[in-house]
Amino acid sequence: MISLILALCVLDAYFTLKIIDFGGKELNRLMFIFIYKKPISALVFKYLVTAVSIIFVLVHKNFVVFGKIKVSSLIYLIFSVYLVLVLYEAVIFFNHIRALGF
Repeated sequence: MISLILALCVLDAYFTLKIIDFGGKELNRLMFIFIYKKPISALVFKYLVTAVSIIFVLVHKNFVVFGKIKVSSLIYLIFSVYLVLVLYEAVIFFNHIRALGF
């Protein structure tokens, strides 16, 4: 599951950069700065933030929050959110490719 999350993180960065190439905008101010200064730094930063966040969740996986939610279940939530995001970006990307006639 961890490898899939990290792969989705890379796909998210790839689709984001391609959508920006097609005229899209980055709404996250911090990522905006990284992308327009040096796109590879945006990828590295995004990957590191995701990896550190996953490590944090894994270190605390046996904890319970709000009296009933195991922290380990957050891994599935993170995966689900990333999957939906990447699918959304893929639809935008491939619709744009189709519109260009590729």
